[in-house]
Amino acid sequence: MLRPGGRLLLAEHVRSPNPVARMIQRVLEPLAHRFGGDHLLREPLDHLGEEGFEIETVKRSKAGWVELVSARKPL
Repeated sequence: MLRPGGRLLLAEHVRSPNPVARMIQRVLEPLAHRFGGDHLLREPLDHLGEEGFEIETVKRSKAGWVELVSARKPL
């Protein structure tokens, strides 16, 4: 559980904005989920916002596959 005012640091595979990379992710998604429990097509910013987190910073890798997020739980 994260206390109010606490910071969440997240590194997550995300849906790439590049159509070719996204197609590769869609092909790999079932295998990644089955063998590693990972989802390659998530959009964590949508979920964090729905849970009330305040997004502080967002950085994407050059390929667009990984997103680094810093968010804070409101007081």
